[in-house]
Amino acid sequence: MNAPQDLNPATAAIGTLLAGGILAGRFFVDVQPFALIVAPKATGEFPVAIWNKSADRVEGALSYYDGLANTQAMAAAGSKLAEKLLALKIGEFGDWYLPSRGEALLAKAAEIQGDDAFERDWYWTSTQYADFSGNAWLQGFNDGGQDGWGKDGKLLARA
Repeated sequence: MNAPQDLNPATAAIGTLLAGGILAGRFFVDVQPFALIVAPKATGEFPVAIWNKSADRVEGALSYYDGLANTQAMAAAGSKLAEKLLALKIGEFGDWYLPSRGEALLAKAAEIQGDDAFERDWYWTSTQYADFSGNAWLQGFNDGGQDGWGKDGKLLARA
């Protein structure tokens, strides 16, 4: 017997296919609730991505919880990765971005399985390292750790 699937982002189970991707969790930016949707690996993962070629500080890309605002600031500063993510269309959905540091940690906690699982590797977040403008935060999908890395490095990225 198949149980009905709850497609309400506020109550659906983690791992549910929703809004063009996979529900990875729920969070708040200020008081506004959001559902974190991770793009399918086949269409939303970039295997060798550079955060930005410039080590200059990107104003507006320091949020730990607002990946969309960070990604928009990255794009305005010339990040090709951010431009690709903001232009990404999966089905009828075009609201993709690079997750913030907090959102990436939430995606790690969701432990998405199957074909859409994250590689056991490091992924970019959209949060710039506050203490050193040449670095941005990474999320480890192996051990769950986070660290800073030079923005001109080549790593995985996932919408």
